[in-house]
Amino acid sequence: MISKSFRLIDPFTAWGNHDYDWFNRQFKQNDFRYDSGFCNRLFTWEMAHKLRELSSDERPILVQRRIFPEFEILNLPNTKVVDYSQSFTNSHKERLLHLTVLDTTKEDVYKAVPININEIKDKKSFKFKSNHVYNKWGFYQDGIHDYISNIRIKDIQVEKRLKESSGKMIGLHLRRGNGVIFSAKDVKTFPEILRTKYIDYRKQITCNEGIPFISDIKYIELIEKILKINPEQQFYLSHDLPDEFVDIFYEKFGKHHIITKKDYRQEFQSYYESKGIDIKSLQNYCNGLDNIIDLFAYSFTTFTIGTIYSTWSEFGKRYSGVQDIDSTGMNGNNIDEILSSYQKFFNKYKDKVTGQDWLSISKKLDRKEGIKTII
Repeated sequence: MISKSFRLIDPFTAWGNHDYDWFNRQFKQNDFRYDSGFCNRLFTWEMAHKLRELSSDERPILVQRRIFPEFEILNLPNTKVVDYSQSFTNSHKERLLHLTVLDTTKEDVYKAVPININEIKDKKSFKFKSNHVYNKWGFYQDGIHDYISNIRIKDIQVEKRLKESSGKMIGLHLRRGNGVIFSAKDVKTFPEILRTKYIDYRKQITCNEGIPFISDIKYIELIEKILKINPEQQFYLSHDLPDEFVDIFYEKFGKHHIITKKDYRQEFQSYYESKGIDIKSLQNYCNGLDNIIDLFAYSFTTFTIGTIYSTWSEFGKRYSGVQDIDSTGMNGNNIDEILSSYQKFFNKYKDKVTGQDWLSISKKLDRKEGIKTII
């Protein structure tokens, strides 16, 4: 038995649809795999890690494999994954087991002690009141994010590949899925062939309030104006929709300017499979490979342009890159403000956004059939 623990639970009471048998590797159904609350879960982990650091307490953070399936290829320090999949297929029953302490020393069974929001909010010091605790606050972040840099991709070659490729790009976050309010007028901004597909996709997600929809036209205008400042600029487009919804950017600017997760996917899938990792199951369950590629490729860019009210954008902005010249989040009506920030950044850090080698890499790939693994 572990003498002390922090039993981390998902603040949203189990995201998405967990009708998946990990033990038998059978994928059944998951309509929400494009949005698994990945960054919200990472920020919740960060708060647990922060409390542990403030307390100088070495207790491990325990996470459920069903809730943190990315643990297989992501490293969260001082964290252990527990797997109840052979006991329960129901996520709510499994959650209760996760909070249950089996005290073999005292021959007793009891529930871990909850930590509430008022115990952690704006605190600069902290002490745990019990040997076994769990987070009973809803989603909360303090906005400081001193600890997210501790979150790393386990495979150093994968991390190096993303870091070296994205290091001089602009990160641009296009959010169109969960949490975005849209109208019939917004749908008409897509190419006609995608309009019905977008409506069908969004039927899976109920959203009564959220952030505004920003059309492709606005993003294209922003990219065009940035390229007038720096014709060499490459853009990593992070997005939450199927690949075909960003094809318009490749058609408009070419892949020497536009890079998305699909440019890495086959390469990384082959690499992980060669290491004996069942990456396809992770992808089917929670879009896990795509999410890690997308978040970290975006976060390794040197200048990020996010979406307002997005924890994904917030993670990207705070994880790495230059911090002294910031861009405000895109809302569709502030292109000139973003351009002003980029101009200041370019004037001061020109070397950080020029000379990127993605162009030469893409040309080499063009001359070959398929995708060459270059890790």
